[in-house]
Amino acid sequence: MVQGSPGAGAHMAGVPMGVGMRYGEPADSAVSGEEDKVSQSSTDSSRRLSELPNLEIPQDTWHTLAEDLKNYLWGEPQKLPPPQAQRASDITEQFEQLYSSRETAEQEELLVSMKVHMTSCSRCSQCGSVLYDEEIMAGWTPDDSNLNTICCWCKHPTVPNLSIKVYDYREHAKDREAQGQPKEHFPIHIPYISPLVVRKEMESVLQKEGDPALTDPACPDLHPILYWNLIYFFHRIAVASHLPDLLTNTPSLRIDTMHESWQNYDDSRVKLLAHWDNPEVYQSLDPNLQQPIHRLWRIRNCPEDPMSMSPLMHSVTTGVRENDLISALRNILLDRKQKWDRLAGVNTPSKSGTPVKAALTPTDMVTPPAGQGVPPSTAANTTTPSTPLSHLGGTPSTPYLNKGFGSSRSGKQVVSVYRQILFLTLVALGQDNIDLTAFDREYRRAFEKLSLKELALAHPCDQPPGMRELFCRKLFKDLRV
Repeated sequence: MVQGSPGAGAHMAGVPMGVGMRYGEPADSAVSGEEDKVSQSSTDSSRRLSELPNLEIPQDTWHTLAEDLKNYLWGEPQKLPPPQAQRASDITEQFEQLYSSRETAEQEELLVSMKVHMTSCSRCSQCGSVLYDEEIMAGWTPDDSNLNTICCWCKHPTVPNLSIKVYDYREHAKDREAQGQPKEHFPIHIPYISPLVVRKEMESVLQKEGDPALTDPACPDLHPILYWNLIYFFHRIAVASHLPDLLTNTPSLRIDTMHESWQNYDDSRVKLLAHWDNPEVYQSLDPNLQQPIHRLWRIRNCPEDPMSMSPLMHSVTTGVRENDLISALRNILLDRKQKWDRLAGVNTPSKSGTPVKAALTPTDMVTPPAGQGVPPSTAANTTTPSTPLSHLGGTPSTPYLNKGFGSSRSGKQVVSVYRQILFLTLVALGQDNIDLTAFDREYRRAFEKLSLKELALAHPCDQPPGMRELFCRKLFKDLRV
């Protein structure tokens, strides 16, 4: 799971949203018949970038590679560039190579006038659950007038947000070694819309105002939804554009005390950073309940002070190194239940105040609510079912709500166990050192080992991601935690 080469195997294989994705179908039908092809990519994606062939990437890179993958998965191999016998992994690895080379070029330019932090992570307006970028993409429909996505947990439409923070360094002198404290402009929140909606909006603006609409420095103020969505998507597919440079002259982002060294913008640039997580979504959490452990890791400065690591953090980092996440998964589930029970004044089976156990035992489990639990004939059987996912029915894209999950709490007070383990892994061990495909595989294996009583402690958002979500994740540039 841990690897030594940056960017290698960063995702699981998939199909680009909007390029061959069958939006209107259920999650199963979107990938049925293609699992064998996709599995070739998912199992081989841990190859290091240094081992990739020296491929000449054309100028229209993302579109060309996406078209190649669509032709491969949907039966038009004659349209593929030679050799036609290439696998899906050969194509998806070219995406990784593209994004890696682009990121390397960006890192070489250290001096920036502005940094723009963007995230699409937002809460569902219906159930309160947190939706991450790939989950939002998987819920879009082929309707260029629909701003909604379908929440993968409650199945209701919701409008996700794109949150932007702009940090301005122009109040201080240019210094490549140590730039001064930036000014933080007012945060920006606009609807996060699908590429189909973005295209329709852009066509409308260009028809009314012409090309100057997209070269005017006032564009971010006049057309914020179009501008910021374009910025975000271009960044995610590694397409360079003039749009970020408009920010240095945008009226709403002007500063009163610009240092004279910034008068010439020729050697300055705007740096874009797209994030997976969003601190704002945790503001609704009860402080007495479970907090995201990857954020606690940073707050406690665990890299500098290892003694501040909690038992949960130890179980996650150890499980990742040993390619066995079952103990970490069980520990976080039990820790969450203990905190909920203490808040409700309910005694838990384990002793209050003791460290989280390395593993759950049958006596640590609670009996699932009526209608959701184990039949009496199997209640005493402590053997883990071989395929609890099939018992519950559906795929991770089809939530197991009321099909074995005992937790019916609002998503507003739940932090996904999958995201807790994933994000702590990336923060603690380094995102460039982790093979996400291998991580997802190990998490799925651990989740499938949970007994039915253990599943009664889980919330739907604890599930491993579905194939549609992984498809949407694979073909875009990595989001940072």
